[in-house]
Parts: sequence; C-alpha cells; structure tokens
Amino acid sequence: MIDLRSPLLALLTLALLAPGAAAKDYEEAGRVRDAEALVAKLDALTEAKDRKGLEATLKQVPPLHNALKTKTAMQRLQKAVGGVLGDDAQSITVRKAAAATLAAMYDEKGVWAQLKPHVPAPKEETVDQLGVAVLQALAQVQADAAISKLEKLARTAKDPNAARLAIAALGKYSFSKKRTGILKFLIDELTRLRPGNTKGARGRFNQERFVLVRDALVAALNSLTRRQVQGVEPWLELYKANKKAPEKLFRTER
Repeated sequence: MIDLRSPLLALLTLALLAPGAAAKDYEEAGRVRDAEALVAKLDALTEAKDRKGLEATLKQVPPLHNALKTKTAMQRLQKAVGGVLGDDAQSITVRKAAAATLAAMYDEKGVWAQLKPHVPAPKEETVDQLGVAVLQALAQVQADAAISKLEKLARTAKDPNAARLAIAALGKYSFSKKRTGILKFLIDELTRLRPGNTKGARGRFNQERFVLVRDALVAALNSLTRRQVQGVEPWLELYKANKKAPEKLFRTER
C-alpha cells in the first residue's frame, strides 16, 4: 500500500491518476458542448414549429442528459424540453413527446419542476391529452414532491380518468421513502368510498365514485406493494392485520 503521508509518493500517485481524471474532464466537456448544441437546436426547431425535427431531436435528449454530470448543463436541457412542453403553438404530438422525454431524464427534482405547471387541476371536467401525458410521465418520474398533487387529484378530480391516472401513478412509488404514507392514503380512499360508509347525497356520490376508481385503487395497492391481492375486502383485511407495522406489506426493499 502506498503511504500517502510521504509528500513524494503522494505527488507520484497524483501524477499517475491525473491522466485518467483529465480524460474524464475532457469527455464531460464534450458532453456539455453537445448539450449546448442540442439546446440551440431545440430552440431553433421550436421557433420554426418543425414537428418532425422536434420529435427526432427530443429523442436525443435523455441519453445525453443522463450521461452528464454538470448540473447546469442538465438544467439547460430540462428547461429546453420544458419549453417545448409548455409551448401552446406546438402540436399536441410534439408536446406529448416532450412529456415523455422529461420522464426519461434522470433528475427527479429538475424534471418535476418542468412537469409541475402542467399537472391537471382537479376542477377540470375533462383532462386533455396533454394532461394525460403529464400524469403518465409522473408515473415514471416518481418524484416525492408530486405526491401531494397526485393524492389531491386521486381524491377530488372531477374527471374520473384523471383520478385513475393519479392513482396509477401513486402505485409506482414502491421504492419511495414515502411509500407507507401512500399505502395509507390508498387504503383510506377504499374505506372512505366503500358503500355504506356515508349516507345521503354524499353517500350516493361516494358510491358512484367508488365504482369508477375501485379497480384502480386495488391495482395501485398491488403495484405499490408488489402483491397480488384480489379485491377490496381482502385488501382492507390485510391492511387491518398489519396496521401497526404496514412496512411489512411491501415485498421490495427501499
């Protein structure tokens, strides 16, 4: 073993290591230049409203982004793609492609920042194609910061499809530190909406809602825990039996 307490040996060691480090720096510098070029190309294609060009160029973003180590270069790519997503002048096909591109970029916080402004509002009667694409992207990104918005949609969205998509996205958080809270939320929804729990107009509304989201809730619980429990009552019984230690219900390590 080299004794790095010796100044001479320390210098020799650094000299031996330096070429490799320099090569890596050179490679990263090349990636940063490629990222700048790609941002400029996306900006030009966006300005020109070149649908085919944008779709082809967006596909180039995730591999380069995910190889980068320079945060500022990553953020520049994220904002460029987010700009395409938020540009009303672009076709819905291109904007959906931008949402899918963001979903494939490995930076939970940065990607969430670009998707967040486009998350459908619960009051929307019918969520459009872009809203659907954003919710599908969030299912891939699994950003912890998105959980509260997904739960709000799951519980209060006027459009049942938006609620189901939000529930499905919550079911993808198997490795999140907040997965136990999500498990409790999904169980609470099953319990709250289950027929007979509420009477009157609210009871009728809940019963209708229950029919619309019941299967999505059960599927999300199974996806979240990696189990295959069949139906509402078996899930409620299983949770009740493990209520004091719900983490035991998960079949995956975080």
